[in-house]
Amino acid sequence: MSGKWSYSLSEPNNPNETWTSLALALQYQDTITDEATGTSQVVYGKGWNDFYMVAVWVLIWTALREAAMTYFFFPLGRYFRHEQQPEGKLLRFAEQGWLVLYDGCMWTFGMYQLYNSLYWSDTTYYWRDYPKTQLDATMKWYYLIQFAFWIQQFLLSILGIEKRRKDFLEFLIHHIITCLLIGFSYSFNLTSVGHAVLCAMDFSDIVLAACKMLKYMHKDQLADVGFVFFVFTWVFSRHYYYGRIIWSVFVEAPKFAEMGWDPSKGLYFTPRILTGFQILLCSLYVVLLFWLAMIIRVVIKVLKGENSEDVRSEDEDEGEEVDPMELEDDVETVKVLPGVSKQSGEKQVGLEVECYSK
Repeated sequence: MSGKWSYSLSEPNNPNETWTSLALALQYQDTITDEATGTSQVVYGKGWNDFYMVAVWVLIWTALREAAMTYFFFPLGRYFRHEQQPEGKLLRFAEQGWLVLYDGCMWTFGMYQLYNSLYWSDTTYYWRDYPKTQLDATMKWYYLIQFAFWIQQFLLSILGIEKRRKDFLEFLIHHIITCLLIGFSYSFNLTSVGHAVLCAMDFSDIVLAACKMLKYMHKDQLADVGFVFFVFTWVFSRHYYYGRIIWSVFVEAPKFAEMGWDPSKGLYFTPRILTGFQILLCSLYVVLLFWLAMIIRVVIKVLKGENSEDVRSEDEDEGEEVDPMELEDDVETVKVLPGVSKQSGEKQVGLEVECYSK
């Protein structure tokens, strides 16, 4: 089967293989042969049947999240739990543990793919090989399960499975834009630049979630060092590296990409499509700037030795203890350097900030 985008649903010959083939196996398999060397490679095109796999992986991620939290991170959290620590913090510890596990695995796999790509060292290859109508098995699988994860994250947010934050609107906008970017780049054969964007977003989430876990485990000094590292990773990956991607979309895409609309060739890249892609990328960057401003605000207060106001938080139950990495709704201010909390008068140690994580 050709690698071009298909708009027809193909029915399996064997009805008993319907869900196993559509939901668990990669669709649109093809084999290409290098005429010069005679070597063959199995590749996969794209089509509507791919959404069966995405839907199933939304359920798989939900099940894996629940299993990891219940059978590993809850017991681990109870082992490190302070006697006076509320139960709600145990849930947050388990949620952050799941994110460290997921982001750690997906970022490592994605970076391996990125490092072995042509666009690792030359961003013009985001566009030189456009349209990317066919993918190898690993890249297609990576892209589809990432898409499924972000849809699942969106559902967790709107269904209230995870507690809402003060910046819930920005949080939701981030998830919507991310889902649109993944779906847009996949269906319009822009997976090279889409792959780079995914890698740019994951690493700082690993560091932040790990810092929150260290705070729960009362490893304050390690958490403080981790926070400093988090600030650097956030700025580098989400502003410098991601900014380079946006620059490439504005400057290199019109120069190197084949522009036009020809579905028979998988070509879906008109000036209007490019503009829409630019708007999505820039909208995501605006959300990232909003969170960067919150980070800088806390860092400045840290340097001045002042108190940090409650810039964002989750809506926790009343009476819960203040988590140093999560600024609570029922706390007026908390200290960001070794000092005294206004509310309790108890000495608090460590950087106290929460900014975006999934």
